[in-house]
Amino acid sequence: GYPKTAMGVSDSHNYDMPGSPRDFFPSSTDEPGLFNVNELVDAIKSGKILVSTGAFAEVDINGVAGMGEEVADGDGTVDLNLRIEAIPEIDVQGFLVFVNCDEAAVVYTTDPTGTVKYNGTVPLTIAADSHVVVLGFGFNDMPRGFNQFSNSTPRFATNAIFVDYDE
Repeated sequence: GYPKTAMGVSDSHNYDMPGSPRDFFPSSTDEPGLFNVNELVDAIKSGKILVSTGAFAEVDINGVAGMGEEVADGDGTVDLNLRIEAIPEIDVQGFLVFVNCDEAAVVYTTDPTGTVKYNGTVPLTIAADSHVVVLGFGFNDMPRGFNQFSNSTPRFATNAIFVDYDE
């Protein structure tokens, strides 16, 4: 009954290698000196964290609700909008979509070694109150200088987007 926020399990000490698990969150600034710790705390509490081992994803349902948010939709289908990016040397071959922890879709990216790996919409069937999570995977080794992970380690993992089916 209590939503949880998935987090990466890494922090930086002594200039750790890039590509370690990192957490991305919405911020009002890119200027480190203007960082507002309350934005980070709010993002963690509200599930607006993207976990990354090298790739970045923007995700929403019906253009309305992003990670940690809820959308009301009772017609049986929703549109999952997804944009995946990474440097060309980090492949993202495809992604898995889970609805209530059940695999709902397997989608291959359109340009696994480009900068924009995928930019599109995946229709999902929703028959009850649900949460939707996306995991992106690559199969090639990470580029030189990046930490290596097994092929079963996601390049990114979104936090849940919630669908209120019967509202």
